[in-house]
Amino acid sequence: MRLEFQKAHCISLPHVGPHIYYKNTKVGGILLESEKIDNTIFLISGFGLNVNFSTDATFPDKIKAASLKSIVGKDLDREILLCNILEEFEKSYMVYTTEKNFGNIFKKIEKYMTY
Repeated sequence: MRLEFQKAHCISLPHVGPHIYYKNTKVGGILLESEKIDNTIFLISGFGLNVNFSTDATFPDKIKAASLKSIVGKDLDREILLCNILEEFEKSYMVYTTEKNFGNIFKKIEKYMTY
């Protein structure tokens, strides 16, 4: 699932907020908030994935939605999925702590972006 998903997914930045797509179907979203405290800017981020949603749906904004379950054809273990996501996050974080530069991480992500 991981290789197929990486090849076909993208992140879109519409007016409402970032969505995560598999082909032309929304499977999740990203929430971002920033706050400046004293002279430091903090970025708070989170994301949601439709994991074991049993049916596809259309949201009011006409975005076709699905779940990872409908893509891979079986229920996914959320704990294992979360572990895989956190492993990838940790790898990226380790790159950042070594290089002190988000450039390489952004290059990796940018190939999945659509505007």
